[in-house]
Amino acid sequence: MANTGRRREIDAIAANLAMPDRHTRDDLDRTGLVRLEGVIPPEWLAAARADVDRFIARHGSGEHSMVDTDRWECPI
Repeated sequence: MANTGRRREIDAIAANLAMPDRHTRDDLDRTGLVRLEGVIPPEWLAAARADVDRFIARHGSGEHSMVDTDRWECPI
């Protein structure tokens, strides 16, 4: 069975990009960024924030390279 949570996220993105007022699409064309409310589940955001807090607790605050995946313990 397909991952229904991921399917809902994809459907929400598609629905936001297809808005008749074109606000979202215009923002994407103009800036390359849009805010799609409700696309990322609150549980995922909470888990991501907890991961960041754990990383900072281990490595200290400050600047960290997000490109050097070997050094920042990339989960992928």
